[in-house]
Amino acid sequence: IHDYIQLNALIKNMDEFLNEHQAVKLIVIDSIAFHFRTELELSIRTRVLQMIAQKLEDIAESFEIAIVLMNQMTTKFGGNSGPDNTTLAPALGDILSEACSDRVLLFCREEERFAHLFKSATKPELQATSVQYQII
Repeated sequence: IHDYIQLNALIKNMDEFLNEHQAVKLIVIDSIAFHFRTELELSIRTRVLQMIAQKLEDIAESFEIAIVLMNQMTTKFGGNSGPDNTTLAPALGDILSEACSDRVLLFCREEERFAHLFKSATKPELQATSVQYQII
């Protein structure tokens, strides 16, 4: 998949694939931002992302599968959050925030890996929890 048009076409045909491959229980899209790297008007990008998010939500519900969207992070200047007036923000902004039921931020600190539960519709009591993990 090289652009948002191909991604959209794939997702629109995902039902057929999943009907033929019922053992599939996880879909990972890495990275959703990659497909929107070309210059698009904000309104078009927003509309396409909302359509994709809605279709993926329908697929997850219909087929009882998990869908993971990886999004890159970018530095946002202004807002007085960090010592140098910067904050980390999702590369596509908050367009997908509402569509995602859970958001996990993966990060490294001094060569150790952490996962931070940023948002959870199913386990709100665990929000703001961070755990260390390792890849073996």
